Amino acid sequence: VDKEQYFIQLMKYIEANALRSKLVKKAEDWPWGSLHIRKKYPALARKLLSKWPVDIPLSNYLDEINSPIPENQLRVMRRCVKKGMPFGNSDWTSSIVKKYGLKYTVRSSGRPGCSKAK
Repeated sequence: VDKEQYFIQLMKYIEANALRSKLVKKAEDWPWGSLHIRKKYPALARKLLSKWPVDIPLSNYLDEINSPIPENQLRVMRRCVKKGMPFGNSDWTSSIVKKYGLKYTVRSSGRPGCSKAK
């Protein structure tokens, strides 16, 4: 994950899964989610959950989690998750793909098309 904004987007994607699936009315109501534990049981959360690499934006985080993710962001995140692709801006993604040999994560799936010989 590239920068703070991408990490927050990714956490929103993860913590809003039950909400998007219509299993709860609010993301923090999902009893098996990290958001629920952090909100209802902060002492337990400090023991069970890893510390975030960025500060949690507490002022409006719950409102953000409970608001829909724009469809274009959702599509990009799902593609990254499905393909194991780095999540960030295009320059950063390209550098990580090159650095760690992840070219397969950004290629189209399936066999290459055949060229027509004349």
